[in-house]
Amino acid sequence: MAEGFAFEGCLLKHYIRKKVWLPFCRDRLKKIRAATKKDPRRLRYFTFCAVGALDVLLLDREKVIRKSSNDEFDTVFFFDKSKEAVIETQKRIPGANGFPGDFAEIVLQAADGDAELGLHILTDARDTREVRQKQMRKAQLGALIESFPFDVVNLDVEQYLFRPREKLPGVLTNAMRRMLEWQRREGIGSNGKPFTLDEFTLMFTTQVGPTGLPDEYMSYLRDYCLVSNLAAHQELNDPFLKKSNGKNPTQFFQDDFDGAFKLAVPKGLSELALEQDWFVDDARGIEVYQFDRPHAGGTYRMLHMVMAVKRQAPPREQRAPGQQAGAALGAHKKTIIKIFDEDVVAIESLVAGKLEDELKADLERLLEHRTRYYPPPDA
Repeated sequence: MAEGFAFEGCLLKHYIRKKVWLPFCRDRLKKIRAATKKDPRRLRYFTFCAVGALDVLLLDREKVIRKSSNDEFDTVFFFDKSKEAVIETQKRIPGANGFPGDFAEIVLQAADGDAELGLHILTDARDTREVRQKQMRKAQLGALIESFPFDVVNLDVEQYLFRPREKLPGVLTNAMRRMLEWQRREGIGSNGKPFTLDEFTLMFTTQVGPTGLPDEYMSYLRDYCLVSNLAAHQELNDPFLKKSNGKNPTQFFQDDFDGAFKLAVPKGLSELALEQDWFVDDARGIEVYQFDRPHAGGTYRMLHMVMAVKRQAPPREQRAPGQQAGAALGAHKKTIIKIFDEDVVAIESLVAGKLEDELKADLERLLEHRTRYYPPPDA
């Protein structure tokens, strides 16, 4: 799920929290307040926060997330691997709503096109372990669906987006597809009023790789995410050739999988949003950051993507068959151009000198802030 608790002292990750996630979340809160001046509601946040919950606590400290009148994080929803991990996390963010288990596995219990499937608990006269487990999973799925939509979705996963043993497009992609569908639901805000979203903030983290993906994945990444766009948009050729050092897409993937992957995956996210009646706001496009983590025998690279996502207008249910939202298509094209034209930000070189000291001091303050809810065991 989220990056391991062991990494909560990592200054590179804290750069992402403080310098990337926090400004985007502040901007989202500003827009919520502007849209609900007469009857304000609080920001709703979905995350894979790990036991330390530092992303939630940072947003709490900075007054982006506001707790309930009885000091609970009731607008925060999170996933972790087990009931025990959920309970430990809730000690640090009391009142937050935790779901134990595998996010993608639970999400994909819902049938295609049936977002209400999880709202009906199985009825079975047999009182067996299997029946009880099915009832629990159904109830959990129903609670998850009912929790949507969210103003900020932070999918801080530690796994690969594409895994060789999974058929294209992969389990995580299909789970994100379902999540984008649920983001179109009507929710009930903290002010007790129903609401729907015209836009939200999406943050997505994945590992670069793996190399040696099956042909169907490589064909998608190479031919659909790169070749087709180069053919459709001539203005992409110069920035592509600059990034690929003059190589064609096939050579680029063969010689620099890392570089090609970092072009193809953000483009795929933009396509996924468009497919589900959203689009990426081209004002900033998809901002992409990276850093490397030590690993047995070497390092692995984390890729952090953040974007504002808007609902297509008019929405799908108000468009005739075959009719497309022109503004969304235009924004989608501009977003793709930005992906090809702008560089991924490698943050290792940024976290040095005064900024390193600033981040270290801020992280210490954040850990101190956590003691308000969860005093250290030896306190």
